[in-house]
Amino acid sequence: MDGDEFRAWLHENHTTADAVWLMYFKKSSGKASIAWSEAVDEALCYGWIDSKSVSLDDDRYEQYFSPRKPSGAWSKVNKPKIRALEAADRMQPAGTAAIEAAKANGSWTISF
Repeated sequence: MDGDEFRAWLHENHTTADAVWLMYFKKSSGKASIAWSEAVDEALCYGWIDSKSVSLDDDRYEQYFSPRKPSGAWSKVNKPKIRALEAADRMQPAGTAAIEAAKANGSWTISF
């Protein structure tokens, strides 16, 4: 799956799916796949977040993505990503709503 395909999946499923495991090829495999940073960018646009990753074999691993919890802390890595996505006009209503909710409930100021 590439970035466009993941974005299309999120567009269609971000309000109905509970989560998704996204498979990546490891760089050492020499096979093309979406990069972790690109996948996180796409997820943030729709109010989703990455979490646990699991190695599948020597060439592949999976990462768990799900909708953000309203009270979840925002990482120091993701806040600059959000600013860049906003500047590029890539944020979707669900992603913007997640940020607004976090600012309203105080979880935006809790960082890890």
